[in-house]
This record gives sequence, structure tokens and C-alpha cells, in this order.
Amino acid sequence: MNVLDVKCALDVERYRRVDVNATAPELLYSDQSVLAPENNTGFLKQCIDKFREINFANQDTGHIYVRIVSGKPVWADREALECAASNPDTRAGLLAMAPAAFDRALAAPDRPMHLSEIAGAKQARTLGRWGTSG
Repeated sequence: MNVLDVKCALDVERYRRVDVNATAPELLYSDQSVLAPENNTGFLKQCIDKFREINFANQDTGHIYVRIVSGKPVWADREALECAASNPDTRAGLLAMAPAAFDRALAAPDRPMHLSEIAGAKQARTLGRWGTSG
């Protein structure tokens, strides 16, 4: 599995909490604190549990910043991870599911890795645009 937009994964959980009987936009959520990124990681955690290999990558370039195998981070591209983690949703999602990704002792790839280089990339199907500049 490749995760290109952590916010969208968190939004799945946010949408589950919508009050479908709300009569005004401000009534969609009875408690606005449930919208905080750290409170919406359930769907992402389910993905980690169900998929053996997960790559977190930049949506525009396909540059992989964290690789998770069997629920554990196996390497992180430190610079790319820090850039991605500047987004509050991405940081909250990764901290909730794989806090070890931020461990400085975690291995780093020998070179930048991109989704286009992984096995099966030519057959991969995805919604939306990704990896056009990398």
C-alpha cells in the first residue's frame, strides 16, 4: 500500500463521525475536538494492520519518506520525513501509528527511493495524480 496523502486517510475517520441528521454545518460534529488529527488515526491504524508493506510518499514526487513492513518502520528518509511531518495531519498520523519512524537510530535508505522504482509500480492503479516530478 502507498499512502500519498495522510490527511485523506484521517478524513475517512472524520467522515465516520459526521452527524448525518445535522441541520446546519456547525452541527455536523457535536464536539469539534474530534476533528483534531491525533483523534482520527483509526482508519490509518487499520491499514497498517492489514497491509504487510506500506510506503508513505510525497504526492507530487513519489519520493518515499517512510517504509513500514509488518507494522514497523524499517527505514526513513530523514530529510523527506521532516518535510512531510511539517503537515500536522501527516505528523499526527505517523506519530500515532509508527512513532519509531522519528527515531534517529532508524536506518536510512542508501539513496532517495521513489514509488516508480518499487516492484509492480508499472501496474499500480491509483486515483489522482502522483509522482510527476520524481
